[in-house]
Amino acid sequence: MLRFKGMAPDLMHRFVLHDGRSGGDLSHVDLEATWENRVLRGRPDWHAKVKQRIHLVRHANHREEIRAQLAKHRIKAAKEILLEGSSDPWRPSKEGPMREGILTVHKSFFGGVGRLEWEAKKVEAFKQRALEFLKEHFLGDQLLYVVAHEDEEAYHLHFVVAVWHEKHSANRGRQIVLQPSANPLLANYEHAQDLAGMAFTDLGICRGERRAEARREARRKQEVVPPPRRHVTPSAWRSEQIVKGKATANRIIAEASAAAEAVTVGARPDAEKTIRKCRKRAIKDARRRNVAMQKAERVAERQMAELQGALVEKQSEVSAKQAQIDALVEAQEDVNTKALAAIAEKKAEFDSLRTRVREMKQEVVELSSQAEAERTQVTVLCAQVQAEGARVDAVKARYQEALALGLRLFERRQSRWEPLRPDEPRQLVWVQDGRKPTPLPKVVEDNLAPAKSLLELIIELICQILEALFAPRELAVVQEVEIIQQARVELGLEPDMTIEDVLKRRAVEEEPTL
Repeated sequence: MLRFKGMAPDLMHRFVLHDGRSGGDLSHVDLEATWENRVLRGRPDWHAKVKQRIHLVRHANHREEIRAQLAKHRIKAAKEILLEGSSDPWRPSKEGPMREGILTVHKSFFGGVGRLEWEAKKVEAFKQRALEFLKEHFLGDQLLYVVAHEDEEAYHLHFVVAVWHEKHSANRGRQIVLQPSANPLLANYEHAQDLAGMAFTDLGICRGERRAEARREARRKQEVVPPPRRHVTPSAWRSEQIVKGKATANRIIAEASAAAEAVTVGARPDAEKTIRKCRKRAIKDARRRNVAMQKAERVAERQMAELQGALVEKQSEVSAKQAQIDALVEAQEDVNTKALAAIAEKKAEFDSLRTRVREMKQEVVELSSQAEAERTQVTVLCAQVQAEGARVDAVKARYQEALALGLRLFERRQSRWEPLRPDEPRQLVWVQDGRKPTPLPKVVEDNLAPAKSLLELIIELICQILEALFAPRELAVVQEVEIIQQARVELGLEPDMTIEDVLKRRAVEEEPTL
């Protein structure tokens, strides 16, 4: 199953909460197995990176639109766009400019419910094929984040997609926008299902029923169109199953109660008749047993009296012999106790000494090996610290030299932050003797490489600050241009006339006529 769902940038936190199991419906999640979930692509802060890129693109599109209007001499329109400010780099829609998706298959394919019943080979094969499929159809940086969940009934992959598309027009210039339909899979979900079915065929996984095609065929033949299948979220499905289960249980209980009541009503007369017969038979048997018991008791009393007399005689004889035996046993026990106490005391002393010697030997061996290991570890750590310190100092020196060199070149205006061509983004370029900007020479590029990313960020921020400071001055220049154009119209001057042309024209007009 391959399914997509719209995502707005300001609602990305919902996906993050579900992925981290820190919010939402968790009734179907085995939280003890959550630590088995794995991130297959992307970083944990992917959502922050998306918001940062949207912010940068929003302002870049705004500047590009102003530039395009000025290029067409639409000064008033450029002024209005500047005052309106930047806008979101996507077309408003109900679903949002991004997509989140899920890629999975029925739990029976893996071997059962839960990771304890899954076959590891099938899980690994599905994971690798799914990741290959996503990377193949969402090229470049479109695939932001992919995570595999193993704490639910079936193994599945969640992923997030953002498709950046570049547009060019005379009115707005070069605009970069979030446009899901620029990717064929997001433009046609039925086509995406076909491609996914072909990608997993050799694993024994087939595409689902072609319901949309069946509805179109029914419309073409003017037959009854089957209703579209409604997607039900897992939480709603579980709620429906609970309601159905309760209804089934109540129905079974009601049927069982009715059947038991019917059986009880039919069996009550026979049961009462059987009880009366059993009661009469039990009374007769009890009377017979009572008479026999009384006879047995009298015989037993006579035998008991005879046995008691014989027992008294035997007890007297046994008492006399027992007294003699007790005296002998007591004497023997005293001797044995003293001997055992002495033996035990000596044995305990010997065992204690032997144990102590063994422990001391073991302690000496352990301390020796531990001291040797610690000496070796200290030597290795000292060497590593020295090597790492030297490497860090060297990297730090190269980084500082590269940063200082880049700032000096920018200060001397040998390098600038501007595009090589009007339709390209800004970058560090080389400007020599007032010529056109060119890419940085290889020597300069190699020297700036250690700190180029930070250097570009610093120079871009400096340019943005300068643009913000000079924005009011640019507005004043725009207003002065409007005044000059109005004056040209009032004086009847042509648009391409220069000051020298105006002076020549005036000189001709002031010449005396013959």
